[in-house]
Amino acid sequence: TKLFKMDIGPALLIATGATWCGASAISAIASVINSPSQDVVVSIGIIAAGTVIFTFAQPYFAILVGMDERVAGAWIGASIDQTGNVIASAAIISDEATEIAGIVKIILNSGLGLLATAVAFWWQSRQLRIRSEEDGSGRAHDKQ
Repeated sequence: TKLFKMDIGPALLIATGATWCGASAISAIASVINSPSQDVVVSIGIIAAGTVIFTFAQPYFAILVGMDERVAGAWIGASIDQTGNVIASAAIISDEATEIAGIVKIILNSGLGLLATAVAFWWQSRQLRIRSEEDGSGRAHDKQ
């Protein structure tokens, strides 16, 4: 957040969307941290743009370097956001890559509730710490 001079809320939404499940993760985390709708819309737009690019770049890269179909499927399933994009991307390679990509993506999707719970606990403890620091010194040390 310091390098790009971003507030913690949008940074968390983008990071979660990029590493977990795209718009689904952004929406889940946004409700946990009570993000403004503008942060949600911008975060989903950034992640969706990247997802479209990687939907086509990754399978052709895997083919270009001769990656094993199963490895390519697992890679695509773990790294491309949005389940539909995962299936479309892996289908460029093969049926086996598509099946493995779908399994990996479903496993990741099933963990979204755990991620949202962990973020909720972290966010609440962070908010309490910030309030405590504000009460102790009379000024805020962090935004949002």
